[in-house]
Amino acid sequence: MKRILTIVLALMLVLSCTAFVASAEAEKKLSVLTIAAGASFPDGVTVGTSDYLQKIEELTGFDLEWTNFTDASTDGLMLMMTSGNTPDLIQYASGAPLVDLANSGAIAPLNNSLEKNGQGLLGLLPQDVIDMGTIDGNIYFLPRYTGGGQLGTITIRKDVLDKLGLGIPKTIEDYDVVFQTVKEQTDLTPLMLQSGRSSFMLFASALGVDFTRNTYFYVVNDECTIPVLTEKGQAFIEKMHEWYVAGYIDPEYLMDSEVISKFLAGSGFATFLDYTQIARQVPTFYEKNPDAELIYIDPPVGANGETGYTVDGTTSMAWFVPAANANKADLAIEFLNACLDEKVLNLICYGIEGENWEYVDGVPTFIEGNFPVDYRGYYSRVVLDRTWDEAWEASMGITELCEQLQGYRKFNEILYLPPVGVEAYAEHNAEISSFINDEVNRMIVEGTNEQAIAEVFEKVLELGGDKVIDQVNAWLRSK
Repeated sequence: MKRILTIVLALMLVLSCTAFVASAEAEKKLSVLTIAAGASFPDGVTVGTSDYLQKIEELTGFDLEWTNFTDASTDGLMLMMTSGNTPDLIQYASGAPLVDLANSGAIAPLNNSLEKNGQGLLGLLPQDVIDMGTIDGNIYFLPRYTGGGQLGTITIRKDVLDKLGLGIPKTIEDYDVVFQTVKEQTDLTPLMLQSGRSSFMLFASALGVDFTRNTYFYVVNDECTIPVLTEKGQAFIEKMHEWYVAGYIDPEYLMDSEVISKFLAGSGFATFLDYTQIARQVPTFYEKNPDAELIYIDPPVGANGETGYTVDGTTSMAWFVPAANANKADLAIEFLNACLDEKVLNLICYGIEGENWEYVDGVPTFIEGNFPVDYRGYYSRVVLDRTWDEAWEASMGITELCEQLQGYRKFNEILYLPPVGVEAYAEHNAEISSFINDEVNRMIVEGTNEQAIAEVFEKVLELGGDKVIDQVNAWLRSK
């Protein structure tokens, strides 16, 4: 009897332990710190009560404690990492701070966890992108990859073209004719642009001058250079100055922060709109101008047939696991890998099925009036998501536009710079690009010449541009 009781107790203990292990395995808990990145929740909704984030938990089977980054600066990151209370999984802008943290041992290597639980991630991310998070053979962070973000397009008034008997402009010379006619025969500003890099990018590319919204550094013939500060760059600036003096460009564009609002109100003929503006703001244009018609046209073509645009960086953020929580690395990678499931991707990109979107002929399509505008800038960045192409194709009827412009994309090798070996880029690019942007705008207004371009270039070298160019060239030669 005692022997039977002992066996029963032993079985009960084994079953109890098994149940405990199963319960522990089923309870997948992670604390996650994320960046809002450009859009806020509506009143009354927080990162802790968002239907979208709660739905992610439901679909992935994880119990997630979400926290928003209140101070995403480098100092804020470092303070949080030394607080002794770091989250299990953190999303941050990739760059020098993560390299420093990895080199100091503050970030957990993810190689083993990726091999064990991250095969989907390894299959999704190109090697160039994985290399961006790799230091001395260890993968320390996973850059968010969107497959080559789209940019936007020149938007023009088709109704005005028709009224003036003009065709759609294709070449820079065509724009000369169209802008002159619009200036002489209407009250509209021919070209309404903001002072940021993207506004002029398509015209610059047509004149052989490539750059992105993030940097003026560019790889041409396997050499790092700054095209806007070359002979072609001078020609581009002189052309824009010619348009400015002729009154084709809004004379107050440097100081006017309401350019897009004025265009949407009906005071301009042409502008540059990115996909976010097209999806969110164009309906406002038609409310105010019901008899007008906007069309989105191909990028302009230069005299040598040059055209297109350079895609933005596809790695604007990165995920990592603090070394203090290295025991959660397997679980963190399992969560990110689970977010590649079709249902989760649809949720992240389009919102809640049946509420924000539905399938139409097998394609996710937003339900009219239910596009989740207030969330788009936030939840699209919660995890590694679909390519921008796929996400925007479902947005507000711009599928054809995405398809139209795909063939014009250019990929610059500088988009995939590794974290080590080009530290000067991470250190100096932001300051240099801001300086060049200001100088280019000044020269568009005041005019330029070869000496002025040379002086700007010399200043760029003094700001660390020489180190950036040398390090990028050394990286290119090592590939």
